[in-house]
Amino acid sequence: MVEKYRSPNERFELDGADVAQQFLRKQRMPADRVEVVWDAIALHTNRPIALRKRPEIAMVSVGSGLDFAGNELEKIPSEILDDILDAFPREGFKKNAVDTMLSLCRTKPMSVLMHPFAEVGRRHLPDFAVPTVEDVLLAAPFAE
Repeated sequence: MVEKYRSPNERFELDGADVAQQFLRKQRMPADRVEVVWDAIALHTNRPIALRKRPEIAMVSVGSGLDFAGNELEKIPSEILDDILDAFPREGFKKNAVDTMLSLCRTKPMSVLMHPFAEVGRRHLPDFAVPTVEDVLLAAPFAE
């Protein structure tokens, strides 16, 4: 999601996966391990698919869901959660995340086509013209 690493058109998940892949190749990490990292980052927002992949890929998805939305937060004992939040304070994460989603919607709107971030764009950006999945379906050039 970091602006420096954004491509002109790809989803943010692919931007992150591609940058990690480039970095790890420069570090001479074995190709099979690089592939696992790429898959984990690219799939981290698609939990149903990630959970069917290798444990490392599933864990990245589960962890990002916990960090982003608090999914299954109750499974972490409160004293451990307190230690984690002391060590890694959220420091405006929610506002920064929404601001970043809106930035993606403004700068590369088609990258959020059929992506949950499009809903943020629709809510906050008056001229946000990215079609919904229904719009895409109904515009398909097929007779009924």
